[in-house]
Amino acid sequence: MRRGRLVYVMGASGSGKDSLLQALRPRLRGCPAVFARRYITRPAASRGERHIAVSPERFAAMRAAGHFVMDWQSHGLCYGIGKGIEATLEHGHVVLMNGSREYLSEALRRYPALMPVLVEVDPAVLRSRLLARGRESGADIEERIARASLSADYPESLCRVDNSGPLEASVECFYELIRKWM
Repeated sequence: MRRGRLVYVMGASGSGKDSLLQALRPRLRGCPAVFARRYITRPAASRGERHIAVSPERFAAMRAAGHFVMDWQSHGLCYGIGKGIEATLEHGHVVLMNGSREYLSEALRRYPALMPVLVEVDPAVLRSRLLARGRESGADIEERIARASLSADYPESLCRVDNSGPLEASVECFYELIRKWM
């Protein structure tokens, strides 16, 4: 049995990664694909992805105990991916995860065959989404938009998904990419 593929989804906060992944779930039902849940030091009641909420202290203890295969910090929060994805990959499944652009180089070091997917969105759409979710102040929103437009040194294997328009179109594009990797 061949090892599965890790699909590393990243993009600016507000680009719609969570919405895209959530909308993709029904399309992949019955396929050998699993969605990794992240451990985050953010309350479970907050809007956005279904994550496993842990306190900063618990997160640090989990990290020290080697619970995570990947972990990083962003915007004052800690994020982790549990070791369970290893068994899933060994069974030949595709694992989709919500990652961080800043952590990509480390993720590639750990998983050289991962498929990086950058979810992009028009700056005006991004501003509108960030304002609508109400988690950031005006200055934070402008800083996020500026960071989103920075050019990065991405690997040649990078796949891009434009999520500026209707979600259904982005889901279809992403679905076709994933089917190629199964």
